Amino acid sequence: MKRQLQIKNGIAHSEWRGAGAVPVPPDDSWTFLDVTNRPEAQVGHTYNPATDTCAAPPPPPRTLTFYELLEAMTQVERLALRTLVGSNATAADTYEMLKWQGERPIAVDNPKLLTRLQQLVNAGVLTAARRDAILAGG
Repeated sequence: MKRQLQIKNGIAHSEWRGAGAVPVPPDDSWTFLDVTNRPEAQVGHTYNPATDTCAAPPPPPRTLTFYELLEAMTQVERLALRTLVGSNATAADTYEMLKWQGERPIAVDNPKLLTRLQQLVNAGVLTAARRDAILAGG
């Protein structure tokens, strides 16, 4: 039995299994790739025609919500942030901007998040090591 992946823009979108004739792509932007003897090739994988290889896409970046960020901080760090918010405009702005992010996840490699966390480091709320640990999920 033949196994084909339907490829568009370098991504396998669907799989066909059958005997006999190979299916016809719906238009010129789609191709079928014979992967009968390639169990590693799966729907959702990327296909590189130059190397004739299929690979799983990279995982999405880790994300944090505002609540998860606060939860990752120690109680001492959270208290330092809340104390500083009352007397430091930069800390207050950072806190408000992060708070308004709400429960929408933000990627840990987002430049705006990294800037806000650096502001917390500069203000003495977090150390650089703690910032990095929070971003790494530790």
